[in-house]
Amino acid sequence: MLASLSARQIQEIALAIGAIGGLVFAYGAFSVLGWRRSQRPSESAHRNEKVAYLIAALLLTLSFIVSIVAIRTRTGPATRPSPGAASTP
Repeated sequence: MLASLSARQIQEIALAIGAIGGLVFAYGAFSVLGWRRSQRPSESAHRNEKVAYLIAALLLTLSFIVSIVAIRTRTGPATRPSPGAASTP
């Protein structure tokens, strides 16, 4: 799937995934903050916060992995020069 896309398109996909992860993280934080202002947070609010943090962490990790794929696509596979080529005068 990612092989048919350019490096820039892959990077944009990574950026979108990261932005969604950031929004999910913010949702988890603000949902508990809203509960704390009005009343004491319930166990379900804490559970929802933990689930939101877990999903956000997974999305941000996926975003970094896709970014690395984009960088590898842009630069190509790493090749080492042969030792004999560097030592010739």
